Amino acid sequence: MKSLTLFSIVFILSLNSFSQNNQTEAKAAYLLAEESYGKGDYKAALRYLEAAKQSYGSSNSKMLYLQIQTEIEIGKITPGNDEKILALIDEFEKLPDVGTFSEEKVLEVAKTKLTLKTQLSDAKEKAQKEVQEKLSTEGTLNAFEKDLGWPVGASLADLQAKHPAFAKALTDRLFNKNNIKTTGAGEVIYTYDMTDFYFRNNVLKRISRNKQLFLNSGNDPGGVKGKPALKEILDNYILKYGYMPNPSILADKTSGFYSESYILQAGTKRLLVGYTYFQNTSSCVLMFDTDAGVVK
Repeated sequence: MKSLTLFSIVFILSLNSFSQNNQTEAKAAYLLAEESYGKGDYKAALRYLEAAKQSYGSSNSKMLYLQIQTEIEIGKITPGNDEKILALIDEFEKLPDVGTFSEEKVLEVAKTKLTLKTQLSDAKEKAQKEVQEKLSTEGTLNAFEKDLGWPVGASLADLQAKHPAFAKALTDRLFNKNNIKTTGAGEVIYTYDMTDFYFRNNVLKRISRNKQLFLNSGNDPGGVKGKPALKEILDNYILKYGYMPNPSILADKTSGFYSESYILQAGTKRLLVGYTYFQNTSSCVLMFDTDAGVVK
């Protein structure tokens, strides 16, 4: 009986000694984590925090708070760990000793949680909006191309077969003389029915439909006469297709140049509705192409 009692005492003392050693190691690891965090070595800080948890046997508010702060700093360098931080915060809020932890730091963690949730919600909403706009843009361009009846990418032979009047115009001497140009790069520009068709290697690349091109040239102070045409085109297309993006605006007060462009881009296709004003000349242009900026 005495030997059993003596064994129990020795066993308890050894447990206490083991526990004290573990707590000492946990404290040391935590202090090293704090030092690493202060030096900006966040990976080392996380390693020491993991060692502290293993020595301690679990985590506490102090350790998890430092881990949260470390992950926040890592996120500033390499974004994308918001979900991980929120999971740590949830774990922090459920710790038994959180009630005795610094109120100021608990509130700081709560504010971080609300901020991250708002950011994630905004990012998700933005991503959904971008997908919707992309689908809407693709739908608009497909509908526009179908309504136009001149599918970009069609061969010259296909278009001649589809549009007999266009095929006839190509053989008209007056048309050929006045309305066909070469760019010197194997490209040909045909003008027909107020529309410019740009071909490269006998494939339709671009359609430019001009409505009231260069309105009142040389006599349009402020460029006010081109704006009603722009509004009419925009209103018609928004009514018909349901979507137009915000405009891209370029302005140069020194020269008096002003440009307002509404651009739908999907893949290789682009629809541009634009208004420009320069030196008392205004124009409203509608352009559909797959070669933006290539054909001058």
